[in-house]
Amino acid sequence: MVMEYIALTSISSAIIRDLMAHKLRSMELRSAHNIFSMMAIRVGDCVFITDRSIHDLVPGSRGVIARVRSKEVNLHRSLHYVDGITEERETLTIRAQFEMVTMGRIRRILKNEFGSPVIVEADAIPYYEEAR
Repeated sequence: MVMEYIALTSISSAIIRDLMAHKLRSMELRSAHNIFSMMAIRVGDCVFITDRSIHDLVPGSRGVIARVRSKEVNLHRSLHYVDGITEERETLTIRAQFEMVTMGRIRRILKNEFGSPVIVEADAIPYYEEAR
């Protein structure tokens, strides 16, 4: 069945394998494109997670479909001293826990613009098809 999903891209293949093996995985997301995507996701939503870069996302790209179990937005502030001047820097991260649902393959990319969530149309891949 084809469904629309918000996509998280450039996720380490080791993390994806761990999610597949243990069915549950927490991640701390820092990249701007994944932050934009996570801001549009609610707990309980399903997302498409792939190791493909946002620039290399094409129809046929594989990944996993996972349900968001929890989501926490964190703002880290730090002070940096440069040449006697104090600079304050802020870093936004999102920590989320995902539950494996199934394998998936992108059919179409619906939206891939900076500043917006990445949205794809994807099919679930039956296990026997993935094994080939």
